[in-house]
Amino acid sequence: MNRYIKNLIIGVSSLAMVFTSFTPSFANKPFIIHEERVSENISSGVIHESIKQFNAKGWWNINVLRVNLDDEYTDIKALFAQNGISKRERLTDMMKVSNAVAGINGDFFSTIYNSYPEGAVVQNGKMISSPYNTWNDGLPVFAVDNYKNPSIGFWDWTIGAITQSGQRVPVIFMNKESRTHEEVIVYDKNWGPLSPGNKVFNDLVEIVVVDNYVSDIRIGQPPMPFPENGYIIAGRGKAADVLTNSFHIGEYVTLDINTTPDFNNISAAIGGGSPLLKDGMKTDFKINIKGDHPRTAIGITRDRKQVLMVTIDGRDTSYKGVSQEVMADIMLSLGAVDAINLDGGGSTTMAVKPSNEDNPIIVNRPSDGSERRITNGIGITSTAPEGKLSYIKLSTDDDNMFVGTTRKFYVKGYDEYHNPVDIEDTDVQFFLDGINGRFDGNVLTARSSGEGTVKAFYNNTLAEMKIKVFDDVKELQLDIDNFGVDKSSEKNLGKIYGKSSGGHVVLIEPQDINWEIIGNVGYVQNGIFYSSDKPASGAIVARIGSAVKGALVTVGFEEVMINDFENLGGLSFLSYPQVVTGSIDLSSESAVGARSLKLRYDFTGTDDTRAAYIALGEGGVELSKKPEKIGMWVYGNESNGWLRGQMSDGAGTTHRLDFTTNVDWKGWKFVTANIPAEAVHPIKLERIYITEINPVNKYTGELLIDGLKAMYSKPFDAVNIPESTKVIDEKQRTVDKVENGFKFFMSFGIDKLDNLYKIQVAKNISNQLSNSKYGFFMGKTDEILKGGTNATTVEISTGYQPIKDNGILFIKADNSKGGLRPSNPEQWIWLKNDLANATQKNIVITMPNPIFGSGGFTDKLEAKLLHDTLVQYEEKGKDIWVVYNGSKNQVDLRDGIRYVELAKPNLNSTSTTFDLRLLEFAYNNGELTYDFVPIFKK
Repeated sequence: MNRYIKNLIIGVSSLAMVFTSFTPSFANKPFIIHEERVSENISSGVIHESIKQFNAKGWWNINVLRVNLDDEYTDIKALFAQNGISKRERLTDMMKVSNAVAGINGDFFSTIYNSYPEGAVVQNGKMISSPYNTWNDGLPVFAVDNYKNPSIGFWDWTIGAITQSGQRVPVIFMNKESRTHEEVIVYDKNWGPLSPGNKVFNDLVEIVVVDNYVSDIRIGQPPMPFPENGYIIAGRGKAADVLTNSFHIGEYVTLDINTTPDFNNISAAIGGGSPLLKDGMKTDFKINIKGDHPRTAIGITRDRKQVLMVTIDGRDTSYKGVSQEVMADIMLSLGAVDAINLDGGGSTTMAVKPSNEDNPIIVNRPSDGSERRITNGIGITSTAPEGKLSYIKLSTDDDNMFVGTTRKFYVKGYDEYHNPVDIEDTDVQFFLDGINGRFDGNVLTARSSGEGTVKAFYNNTLAEMKIKVFDDVKELQLDIDNFGVDKSSEKNLGKIYGKSSGGHVVLIEPQDINWEIIGNVGYVQNGIFYSSDKPASGAIVARIGSAVKGALVTVGFEEVMINDFENLGGLSFLSYPQVVTGSIDLSSESAVGARSLKLRYDFTGTDDTRAAYIALGEGGVELSKKPEKIGMWVYGNESNGWLRGQMSDGAGTTHRLDFTTNVDWKGWKFVTANIPAEAVHPIKLERIYITEINPVNKYTGELLIDGLKAMYSKPFDAVNIPESTKVIDEKQRTVDKVENGFKFFMSFGIDKLDNLYKIQVAKNISNQLSNSKYGFFMGKTDEILKGGTNATTVEISTGYQPIKDNGILFIKADNSKGGLRPSNPEQWIWLKNDLANATQKNIVITMPNPIFGSGGFTDKLEAKLLHDTLVQYEEKGKDIWVVYNGSKNQVDLRDGIRYVELAKPNLNSTSTTFDLRLLEFAYNNGELTYDFVPIFKK
């Protein structure tokens, strides 16, 4: 179900979503439960496919780039860091430099002293890094020649440096390292900005060749910049004698590189791991990382006209990854006949840059939680010209809305090559079919509920999208609760959602909310709260229709000085890495008091991430209570460095604080950093630091810091605000008399009647059971409690069981092991079949554990899939309840589905006697109602 969808694109056939169930799975692999496919054109020759498949082993998140080599505007490139193959860089940064529209991570890499790819790298007929010859039979190479013919195979190759006398000095590598460097290796500017020099070995011999002549012989010298028209031949140990005896200053040298196929005719090539497929058959893997992991692979179709770049995610609560054998099956199923395995694990990354985006977007889920820096990748570029308008796409922030509210719709135009085309927004005509509403420009105001179609016309092109409009808002949901802000400041109130009587949660535009202000705290405009210029306490109240939501507000902070930096007591300087130098000292330039702290740093020594720290004593400074913010005065230097803090909390968790991502000012400025809401008191502030993550930015600098403070919100004053409205389910009501039907109830289980109190509770439950047709017990239940009546009793623990009775379908399902799939994946088959074949209007599903939240499904995607599956049947007219064991008696109405939690009490105490509840259902004249009823009446 499409809720909270941003930029839902409906246009030409380039985008399609397909939902399937029980389709044939990949060969000899777990059966498929559910599959979703989304396909979108990235450029004239590139299609991105997203395949999310739920099977008996879990989720497979497969992303595919289909590259059409017949497209005249599409080319494949080898990607590597702009500072050289020895430097690792994020895939998205490599793509920006190469203007790639899509790409994946590349080869495995080594990190002996520097990073470098294991296999070959060729770009535009130039050898960037040679193949590797230490693996048995070498490593395979994926290549595309100058005529766009792709290949996967093993290369034969030799490299030799030919002296003026004709002697051939064998070269083992080009732009790679060895552990001892007792071999002859050639380096050029593609390695990096500097030669190896004496950085690792102080006896390394470097033969400097410029314009094919030896210009210098260096032994144990510092790294030097590479000559623009030359290279360096390096070695030590036994290789040193060969170099010093064979090469002399002023003599002619040629570098002879021979490969089969000829690298001079290759436009792009990178190495990889094991071949996966050869001529449509799985290969014998000579290199195989066993187990299920994230994977990346590249393949070629049988007609050699299409290259497939594929990633699959893993090491995640939902996405488990696959074995290399399964990856081969996946590549085969996608249409590849030849394929190789690329680097996987945390390196697995795919990014695309749609034509309407400024930066590449990661489309898979890297297992490290963010992009890993890698040595190379494979990119796709497009040189398609800008053409005339071919089609338009229609988008909105949420395709659901409420009667009386507004929604903006956006139109973007594209040419036949999928390049963006400017359109005149004022010339777009919008229409609404199926329901009543009015457009004012691109803003729709809904006048009636139901399902409709928004249509956009522009220059003889049409785009459509379905929308759904719900009746009045019954409940408001805000991202914020009670909050404190500084004087004369702004606070974004975040997204605001409304909840319908059926539990459908829908985004509401800020301008549709009416705001009431209590007290002189400020005002709200377009979803932004602007605080007053004086300390105050009050509230803001959001209203729309009959729905109300309020929040207490305080303006102004109580500030407690942490350090005024009048002396250096307890302060020290630290850096990362060690090559970063700097110091701390006092300065007479101050914002508070007579002095401030001066932090000096030198970020020129490396292009790795660098940081200069002010350590606030050994172990940090403990704060008396948890603040809202940390603030300080900073004299900026326009360095654009990232100013951060580090703290630890009572749970032992380290948190990073952000004062500013860019020190882009000159002079004094007060900056603040929010304390994470999840941080547990006591708080220890440990460090303040400046960091630089961009390898290109190398500089020295100094900052002044003064008046480091903890900032606490002022206490909330007692303010009378309206009670927030809540959705009330019309079917939650007690029915005393059943005229044409029956009652049944659900209860917590009592495993053992081992005290008088449990016996009395059981007696009262048994009395209820005698008036019911069914009794469902959450967990193991004593047979004495279940006996003595004609009622059918069911224990909700393990196993799957459907029960049909007139207008009700009962389904007992098992999520005892953290979900339906881990408990027994076949339950999904049974559940879907039972739902599809149900003739009953009312469906009651029971499970031993929750679906959402704490104690719920460990796989959140499985929980969402269950919800979405149930919603499909609710939209077909079914009334559905899901009842489970929990800690409270409560109902959560979501998109028409009633999730009912039944509390399991502590029966070793009588303190909650009058709080004990059964969940009683009444089936009366075809309608099913329910309510919590007391076991003991006062």
